[in-house]
Amino acid sequence: MIEIRADQMSLFAARERETFVRRVMTYLRTQHEERLREFDDAQLQALVGRQISAAATYGIGAEADVVLFIEMSLAFGNDFHCSWRYPAAERILNSSGDGTSKMQALLTAAQSGFEAQP
Repeated sequence: MIEIRADQMSLFAARERETFVRRVMTYLRTQHEERLREFDDAQLQALVGRQISAAATYGIGAEADVVLFIEMSLAFGNDFHCSWRYPAAERILNSSGDGTSKMQALLTAAQSGFEAQP
């Protein structure tokens, strides 16, 4: 039986994350071209990385859910998830439940105005 050392697993995870970030960047460039026109690759990569980390703090890990989280950050601001302007977002994300359920609730809230405060 072959054993994979922790450092090897860490390397695999880093490569997988890098591949995911690249896929997300490509998707965002095609779907949000106008909004991302001012971003160079390094800036977009940093934004995607920050939002992946932010999503993870709320238990959001499924690729589709993470992409939706990133798209919401483009629409509502990088800190929408902890902003006083969107208390519903913070409430939903800090609730119990899995990441997909949270993202479904977040999408519904966003579509109905997010209870945005001025």
